[in-house]
Amino acid sequence: MPGSLEAGKLYAYATISKLHEAEAFRRVLDIGPGQGTWHDILRLNDAHWTGVEAWGPYVMAFALERIYDRVIHADARWVDWRKVGPVDLAICGDVLEHMPEADAVALVGELLDTARLVLISLPVVHYPQDATENPFEEHVEADWTDERVRRAFPAIRAGHVDGPIGVYLLTKDPEMAERLVILDAALAPILKGAT
Repeated sequence: MPGSLEAGKLYAYATISKLHEAEAFRRVLDIGPGQGTWHDILRLNDAHWTGVEAWGPYVMAFALERIYDRVIHADARWVDWRKVGPVDLAICGDVLEHMPEADAVALVGELLDTARLVLISLPVVHYPQDATENPFEEHVEADWTDERVRRAFPAIRAGHVDGPIGVYLLTKDPEMAERLVILDAALAPILKGAT
């Protein structure tokens, strides 16, 4: 399905909005945009958005060329990110569960070399999903947990589990890491009452 659950979106929006006030994300990369959910939620309208969509029919069905400044029709695991160029924020929203863990770890590692900040969102409960007409919709890894995600991606600096969904922010940048820790602590009491 080209959309996603609402769980975790408040945390992602609150965190990215606060960071955007200071960081001014100018180049955003959305891996597996589907119908453009993360573009619509984060509302970074002053940014240049690149969408990387593996399933060609979604590009047409959801008019991704009207939503994104640039659309790359490719499986993100095979993209040469050096040719895409550096970005401020890379989003893997509801994507990593659609590939083997080793591929997910490799993709995020490559994105961390390209992006100052990487946002990942995925189910952290048993959440099987079969392929529809789109073979990329199958959940290849249907048993992620919060602990497993944190072990697999050591660059996580902040995160929040909202029901079945975990949202995590990763960076190699020490300054960004410090901001994330402070922001995460500030948002924790607010989000506790909202979820």
